[in-house]
Amino acid sequence: MKTIRECLQSYTSTDFYPFHMPGHKRNLRMLGSELPYSLDITEIDGFDDLHHASGLLKEAQERAGAVFGAEESHFLVNGSTGGILSAIKGIADLGDTILVARNCHKSVYNGLEMFGIKAVFLYPRIDQETGICQGISPAAVGEALNAHPECKGLVITSPTYEGVVSQVREIADILHQRQLPLIVDEAHGAHFGFHKDFPASSNASGADIVIHSLHKTLPALTGTGLLHMNGEIVDKKKVARMLTKLQTSSPSYLLMASIDECVSFLQERGPEEFARYTRELQELRSELRQLKRLKLVEGPGYELSKIVISTRETSLTGTQLMAYLRREHHLELEMASGDYVVAMTSVCDCKEGFLRLLKGLLQMDERLSEKSGERENFGTPVTRVKYSISETVKKKRKNVIIEEAAGMIAAEYIYLYPPGVPLLIPGEEITQTMIQVILKYRADGLEVQGLTDTRGDLRIEVIDFG
Repeated sequence: MKTIRECLQSYTSTDFYPFHMPGHKRNLRMLGSELPYSLDITEIDGFDDLHHASGLLKEAQERAGAVFGAEESHFLVNGSTGGILSAIKGIADLGDTILVARNCHKSVYNGLEMFGIKAVFLYPRIDQETGICQGISPAAVGEALNAHPECKGLVITSPTYEGVVSQVREIADILHQRQLPLIVDEAHGAHFGFHKDFPASSNASGADIVIHSLHKTLPALTGTGLLHMNGEIVDKKKVARMLTKLQTSSPSYLLMASIDECVSFLQERGPEEFARYTRELQELRSELRQLKRLKLVEGPGYELSKIVISTRETSLTGTQLMAYLRREHHLELEMASGDYVVAMTSVCDCKEGFLRLLKGLLQMDERLSEKSGERENFGTPVTRVKYSISETVKKKRKNVIIEEAAGMIAAEYIYLYPPGVPLLIPGEEITQTMIQVILKYRADGLEVQGLTDTRGDLRIEVIDFG
């Protein structure tokens, strides 16, 4: 049996090209060096303490804040999750209510459960042509705040996994009129603001707390991120205190070095490399617009780095397209949905990789037949929240066959990963439409997590009122 290290070494010797995170794309020619074991230390003399930074790490975090345009920035060494949890607890306490975009990452829901916080959900519109969630509407935010003045703030995800960006400035203005904070999970948008072709960072658009996963779209090791804070509405000390509780007390210096190297890269080589990257990216997108059957998903509200290819006008599913690119062209994409795939790009991508992706998509496009009838469209599957997550997890539960679960209350999360956005959360009513959506995903070959398969019966956990 091979060790993890041996498996990693074996894989890196292949010619597979990564159209997925981490954003460094294993491009050692650009990064210049590897981070070896000899650099792995702890809080020894002269190397500061992340949770009480006063020297080396304090200066590094200040440098990161300056580069990303934030008033205060903190290193994250267990990905965005620790930052999201700290941000939520920083604006709300046990029994409080906050507004939450329903297409947020599962870590947001974990925070609601852990801290006993209630949520009022905002449902993004779903584009009927692509099946992709669009941005959160500022008007919807205003209406929700009028209906629920008890809310302590709002959490949104922008950009989404598919690169959809919300109107952060307008949303922030609405919240700030009420002295309420905006938290933006900008995990997939750490590259924003470093070239005119990308949207402005949420730091520059009025957000009070912004969380970045550096490893998703920038050259940094997996598990690295930044939490930024701005303005006077948020209690910065409370959020920073939560970071000391929710991150490890033994932060990896390799990860912190990776964050600092990423910041230095942006300072020293960012303008040059982003100019090259965006030029090559725009050239790729221009060629992809020539696809006849497959379709490049783009337009207002979509940022450029995510290459989203729709299969809706074909006889192919997203999972089949992803499998083809892996098998025939040794291209590993970030994710597949039933009707599209997502190829993640970053400043560390090279033209050769883009050309391989273009070739693979063009070849498949030539093989495809006309679409074989309309795909089933379920619209926006809005569900009703009957109990908070923290209330639901305390209740008695049972397993039922999913086809018989309509009208019952979910007792467990059901989600696809990626992107990690729950289809159902504990406390939501299970509708017939949602059952159809889940079964369609399964039929399309997607892994729907949270279900159990007992002797061929697909089962779901629900609240047992008996």
